[in-house]
Amino acid sequence: MIIDSSRRQVASISYVLGFVTGFVILMVEQDDKFIRFHAMQSLISTLSLIILNFLLGIFFAPLGIFSVISNFLGFLLWILIVGFCLLGFLGARHGKIYKFPVFGQIAERVVS
Repeated sequence: MIIDSSRRQVASISYVLGFVTGFVILMVEQDDKFIRFHAMQSLISTLSLIILNFLLGIFFAPLGIFSVISNFLGFLLWILIVGFCLLGFLGARHGKIYKFPVFGQIAERVVS
């Protein structure tokens, strides 16, 4: 199946600002499953990882010395978020559906 250029552009934009653009595109697009999948995957993956990062910070903050661990894990999570956004952006730009582990399956179930 060939995905036309405008649909690929909209789907790839859903990864630009993570869950923000994913949410906006989900609110605007009601019919196209290709676009909705990418928007939902962007929303679910980035928002989940940001919340996880926040919770790890809260958990490790009172432990003092473990704030180094919290900072390191937070840094790794941000790298993961940026990596997911880049992979999703490039996949959508090329008209492919690349499902992230766990998040892609959830997005597919929600969109279907």
